[in-house]
Amino acid sequence: MTLRTLAFAAALLAFALTAAPAAAARDFKLYNNTKYTDGDDRHLDIARSNLLGEPQLPELAKGTMPDEKRYKDAVRASLGNPGPLVLDFEHINLAKDPQLSATNLDKLQTLARWAREAAPGRQIGYYGFPGSIDKNDPARGKQLAGSVDMFFPSLYTVDDDRDRWRRRLDNMVAAARKLDPAKPVLPFVWPQYHDKTPRDGEFVASDYWKFQLDQLHRAADGAVIWSKRVSGGERDWVPVTRSFIQSSRVQPARPAAPRP
Repeated sequence: MTLRTLAFAAALLAFALTAAPAAAARDFKLYNNTKYTDGDDRHLDIARSNLLGEPQLPELAKGTMPDEKRYKDAVRASLGNPGPLVLDFEHINLAKDPQLSATNLDKLQTLARWAREAAPGRQIGYYGFPGSIDKNDPARGKQLAGSVDMFFPSLYTVDDDRDRWRRRLDNMVAAARKLDPAKPVLPFVWPQYHDKTPRDGEFVASDYWKFQLDQLHRAADGAVIWSKRVSGGERDWVPVTRSFIQSSRVQPARPAAPRP
């Protein structure tokens, strides 16, 4: 073995030794965006994220842009929690029609820019991106990626096929890494089955919920736990999540404040 070969091998070993701890120390962030009427945030003790959507700005459901000042006021009003700001405007998507897609890209970029101006230093991203927002125009999706800090794809439960759920997760993470490998991917998950599915509204079994959390920890950079405003904040998903946080040594961004 030549001296050059020995030097190369030593360099590879040094790189491996320094890279391994970095990988092990990957920062996994879990946020609470549930609205369960009987929930107690102290039972999870994870930071809450913020959500701004069409209920606050109903004109966006028709594709109409709001007044800039009104929009920025809505952004500021939505920042009651320490976590990131998720923008949820599900009726403004990139489209197969080039002209409509270009128009909607401009709208989404403008809304993200206004949000950043209204909330400097706050991380922002779009719900359903990657996913429903960019599936019909991935090229413009790449442009939109420059306007966000984080990716928030939707990974709600639609059936009991765990392998399918895992593949959906891996595909969404891969799509986000392709858009920008440096930006965190935090899928939205829900302890209940999605609307208009055979088990609509039922709570996911404890072992299936644990499977989802474990898979998220394997593949993503965190997750946002979401719910509708119904009872369910004391169901089995809570101790399962708490156990996951403890066993996985998840470090919340900041402790969650009690919900008013």
